[in-house]
Amino acid sequence: MLKTLQQFEEVFGPDRRASFSREISKIYNQSMTATLHELVEHFTQVPPKGEFVLVVAGYEEQEKHT
Repeated sequence: MLKTLQQFEEVFGPDRRASFSREISKIYNQSMTATLHELVEHFTQVPPKGEFVLVVAGYEEQEKHT
């Protein structure tokens, strides 16, 4: 999970939003929505355990000002 998030951060950029859910069919489920960088920091400190679902936001073109 951590390696995947690090690769996503490298490819998509640190500010791309993502959401993960862990143990979704169990009583002690957990969900978090943050930037890829924040998720990398989180899982660097708290090693991931269990089954995960990871959703990464699609590309959003920045509004251009002329």
